Amino acid sequence: MTLEAIDYANGISIIILTLISIYLGLRIASKYRTHKRKELLIVGFVWIGVASPWFPGSLSFIYAIFTGKGISFELYFILGNVFVPICLVLWLIIISDFLFIEYKKKIVIIVIIYFTIFYIFFFILVFQQSPLIGIQKGPVDVQNGLFLIIFDISFIIIFLISGLLFVKESLKADNPETRLKGKLLLLAFCFFSFGVFLDALIPRTWISLPIIRSLEIISAIIFYLGFILPEWTKKKFLKDYNN
Repeated sequence: MTLEAIDYANGISIIILTLISIYLGLRIASKYRTHKRKELLIVGFVWIGVASPWFPGSLSFIYAIFTGKGISFELYFILGNVFVPICLVLWLIIISDFLFIEYKKKIVIIVIIYFTIFYIFFFILVFQQSPLIGIQKGPVDVQNGLFLIIFDISFIIIFLISGLLFVKESLKADNPETRLKGKLLLLAFCFFSFGVFLDALIPRTWISLPIIRSLEIISAIIFYLGFILPEWTKKKFLKDYNN
């Protein structure tokens, strides 16, 4: 199968997005050594896991350059979806520690049950190469089927709502640095949710591809800034910090 120009654009952009996400996730996790805050370690790896749906596109693109064909249907969809539920559970554990400590156990149990059901049906359907999982449109790109579209929408809703609740509490804080983190994370969650929503539902074209990848890359960068808040960010956005 010959790679077309749009496949090269899609493949290169996915590799760039994947590398940026892994780098920023590791940067967040590495701050654990300095601050000794376990949430930084977990959130760093959560972000890498959240970015895992882009991993198979990167791998398939590289594989197709050398062989002329992408990776298998099963490997593509398993690699792109198996880590997301785990990372979302870890994310909700962190959010619950901040916002819903009294409901933490119930939230985690409900989400684990939901994702256990997802895994059962997912693996049954993926090894049947069911169109409910999706179809391969080329060496690099796939189109999600109804089952994964429903899962993606539920993931976006859970991730966005939990993130917005976290942001809401941050914006109430007296500390200006915490409020700035909240504003940056608000932007990150919005960019990410919109980008992932478009990525899951619309085909990649010369018009949609730059928009989708830009939203996803910007969200990754802002997410990093919101959690770490580097010195230059404080100097740029906090007036009191410069006085």
